[in-house]
Amino acid sequence: MRRIALGLGSALISVSMAVLVCVALVHFAPGFGSDIRELDPRLNAESVQALRTSNGGGSFWGTLNDIARRVTHRDLGKSQAFQRPIAELLRERMAVTAKPLFAGIFGGWGAALILSLANRIWGPIFARVTSGFSLCLLCVPAPILAFALLSRSASSNAASYWVGFGVALIVLPRILLVTERILLAESKSLHVDYARNKGLTRGRVLLAHVVWPAAPSLLATVGSSVGIALSGVMPIEVVCDSPGIGQLAWLATQQRDLPLLLAVTLMVSVTAIVASSFSDVSRFRSVLRGSDL
Repeated sequence: MRRIALGLGSALISVSMAVLVCVALVHFAPGFGSDIRELDPRLNAESVQALRTSNGGGSFWGTLNDIARRVTHRDLGKSQAFQRPIAELLRERMAVTAKPLFAGIFGGWGAALILSLANRIWGPIFARVTSGFSLCLLCVPAPILAFALLSRSASSNAASYWVGFGVALIVLPRILLVTERILLAESKSLHVDYARNKGLTRGRVLLAHVVWPAAPSLLATVGSSVGIALSGVMPIEVVCDSPGIGQLAWLATQQRDLPLLLAVTLMVSVTAIVASSFSDVSRFRSVLRGSDL
């Protein structure tokens, strides 16, 4: 119960901090809350102030109070830039982002697992090659990777597949490094040495005595990769002009649409925290399993 309470408290603090930072960055940006209609000479000071308040140009704490009131009443509000309900925009855009996002996560995770197993089978030379490949991918920023995929996504009707491929390339090197450590630590266990001394084949030792005991920790990497994938899919969608959550966040930032930007921030934060919680539960079960043995 104490662990659950700490997890819920940590999740609440993380979401609150994400909202606070988002509001502060947008609210204190130069020109926030301004409107071209303020230049109308027929408006008096009260009308200009009311116009600024309606555009989000009130006080910082007043903005936070308004956000808390709307969240409490489960009202995401209306987008200032699109003039549409925010909940409707999020549903439409998330349907576009979900497919390449999860395809990239599981594609990158599967490729990392296959390369890690190949490293165990084919020895240190192949491991050095895959390590150099992953380090090269780590050095490539997501926008540069998106520009490399731009020609393919622009000329193809299946642009989402190329977005998913870009997400997989972002997830792959990070998961590969973690997977390598997990399998290396498991391969040094005593039961693995015992299985080798019994004369079991390399493949059986690898699958039954290395991969299977490490399965909870390997599955935990899927949850931890969600935040990585979300941070990567946004610039890729912007560059490749894919109408997903990333492009929506970019348009909301350009238009200084604070309600929409906050809704996207909340959704991304909650998604990353839920996935991270799944990762923590998987690791906790792995620890319990180890203590039982």
